[in-house]
Amino acid sequence: MFGRADERAAIHDLVLDGARLVTITGTAGVGKTRLAIAIGEASSARYGGRVRFVDLATVTDPGLVVPTVAASLGLAVPHGAGGALDAFIGASPDTPPTLVILDNFEQVVAAGPDLAYILAYCSWLQMLITSRERLRLRGEHEIELLPFPVPAATPDLTVAAARTNPAVALFVHSARAVQPHFDVDDTNLGTVVELVRRLDGVPLAVELAAGHLKVLSTAEILNLLRQRLDALAAGPRDLPERQRTLRSALDWSHRLLDAGEGRLFRTLSVFRGGCDLASLAAVAGVRDTAEVLPAVQSLLDKSLVLRVSVGDTPRLAMLEYVRQYAAEQLERADDAETVRAAHGARFAALAVELGSAHGGAQGGQGRRLARLEADHDNFRAALEWVLAQPGRNGASMALTMSVALAEFWFMRGYFDEGAHWLRAAMSTAGPDAPPGLLAAASAAAGRIAFGQGRYDEASACYQDAIDRAGHADLPAERAAALTGLAEVHAYLGVYGPALDLLKESLAIRERIGDIAGRARATNSLALLYLHQGRNEQALELFERGLELFGQLDDTWGMAWSMSNAADAERALDRPVEAVEHYRRALDLAAEIGLSAAVAAALEGLSALDVHQGRFEAATMRYAAAQAVRQSIGSSTSPTRRATLERLVGTARAALGDERFTAAWERGRATAPASLAETPPDAAPPVAEESAPDALLSQREREVALLAARGLTNRLVAKELGISENTVGRHLENIYRKLAVRSRTELAAWGYHGGLPELSAAETDTTR
Repeated sequence: MFGRADERAAIHDLVLDGARLVTITGTAGVGKTRLAIAIGEASSARYGGRVRFVDLATVTDPGLVVPTVAASLGLAVPHGAGGALDAFIGASPDTPPTLVILDNFEQVVAAGPDLAYILAYCSWLQMLITSRERLRLRGEHEIELLPFPVPAATPDLTVAAARTNPAVALFVHSARAVQPHFDVDDTNLGTVVELVRRLDGVPLAVELAAGHLKVLSTAEILNLLRQRLDALAAGPRDLPERQRTLRSALDWSHRLLDAGEGRLFRTLSVFRGGCDLASLAAVAGVRDTAEVLPAVQSLLDKSLVLRVSVGDTPRLAMLEYVRQYAAEQLERADDAETVRAAHGARFAALAVELGSAHGGAQGGQGRRLARLEADHDNFRAALEWVLAQPGRNGASMALTMSVALAEFWFMRGYFDEGAHWLRAAMSTAGPDAPPGLLAAASAAAGRIAFGQGRYDEASACYQDAIDRAGHADLPAERAAALTGLAEVHAYLGVYGPALDLLKESLAIRERIGDIAGRARATNSLALLYLHQGRNEQALELFERGLELFGQLDDTWGMAWSMSNAADAERALDRPVEAVEHYRRALDLAAEIGLSAAVAAALEGLSALDVHQGRFEAATMRYAAAQAVRQSIGSSTSPTRRATLERLVGTARAALGDERFTAAWERGRATAPASLAETPPDAAPPVAEESAPDALLSQREREVALLAARGLTNRLVAKELGISENTVGRHLENIYRKLAVRSRTELAAWGYHGGLPELSAAETDTTR
């Protein structure tokens, strides 16, 4: 960081001395965000890593500030009038000290009283805020961040002295990004000094000016800047002088653009969080991305656009200050509404394209989810725009988008947001919307309510979807809603109706050839059996569902099927297999960001840990799982929750309050995916200490005995009332655990004491 040592020390001291609310104020582009980030990094150790950065650049509604802060802290937001404020009131007073950095607060300054309310209740919380204006709250400490001081324009100024000036140092640093060997010397000293003086030392303006050294000399930059500054003499007088100076730098950069570059610059302002080239081309109204490449490259060279990457996909983005300036230019142009309409149409189409794909389509499920995540802010902006359009077209488009995005919201845990958009779209659409679309929207709303544990609401939504789909003779929509309603009933212990609904759903799926629907309904039926204690049948169905999801390359389905199968194996006292499937489920879920599935797998591993006496590991895993659930507002079935809480109570009793609390905090602070393996401070699994024959579950011993006696897989299946596939899977596990390769070796092991029931006369080793 250049030239901020005094301000940094002052703010750091305030924060460490316990100031509850510190606000860094200053004009746009002065470096408030960078300074706040530096303070956060320097303070991280003091807070044990509990420093959270919240960018409010895309939050324009003051009412969303508190929920956004709550989400950053992983607080579960209760439903009701209090909402997010109640999440803070209900937070434990023993919560470790936490520093929250809120960036770009000036556009939601009306939320200031809510922050005061939170701070009054949460003694463990401190806030560091960046804003163009102070909040004017009691107890607020304001640090005004001024532009960098600039060198005096005196004849005796030396090169060495100029280099120590922060504004000049920043110019040199930024210039070297485009001219690696650039430096201040006797030939350019006067020009560089005048440049930073004319820019008033505003960091963003200095950086923008330096970025033009790729195509212009310092003298040419200064000449253009002189002309533009003169032209701004009659600029808006209601803006602060320094903001007029920053605006002059941006205005000057904009002036350097040709017509095509200027049009693209304005177009880029409608994107939130950036975009890829394909979306830019679509909104710009060209067919080929190659048509926009020259203008894009020019904007990159002029430092008006940034190149960023999300995964392996390059994207274009703007600094928020620059985007706001470009948006002003768009407002003055005659094509503003055309550009916004093109943006809405592009992301409506993209939502349908990505949201309606399944399995391996569109580059695979993980890639689709990543693309949806990268453009989430754009989908939000598009939804806002289409909902504001009059007539049926806008309402229908909003409903179509919401239904298409519902699976993404559900998988990634955006439950509150999904519910919000679906309600808004359905209320705007009204009863005259296409019945299939309304049925799908009701089912989507039911699924999201189910994910939140709002079972009455989920039931009502699913029933509405069933009725609508039935009246309109839409079998696929009806089957989806039947499955959803069955899942609600199963979670609440209403097993008879749940079974009837699933049978009807499966029959429809079979009739219309819907493999994806069959996979989900099969998994749901298996869950029903698991709730009823029919564990062998549940496991067999989970494996069948896993096979169907595998055919579709559906990572979400495979992750959940594996985690559910592990639950069944745990119930059947098969810990080795359960651990293997939980870990695989955790890997798959973490790979594509399935937070709820990550939590479920960790909960299962935690339950196994308790049964095997690894109480610290159990506590850490369960704490991590609950942190994940709280961050997304996810719930689980009442029966499962009661069981898990009872097991955690066992762990607490075994560890004592002090050790339990320490393990709990470690778990919450640990990356969930890293807990797939047993934490290093835990005792090794019981199974790893046992003799080989102790590794076999009761069912595996039964299979081993019959196989060693010479029965084929088919006969073993018939004898035990299970499928041949299940027998085959058991034998694979038996061979692996016992390190044998055939029935002959299995029989030999059994004859020599592994299976006392086995006699030599009964053993046929020819198979």
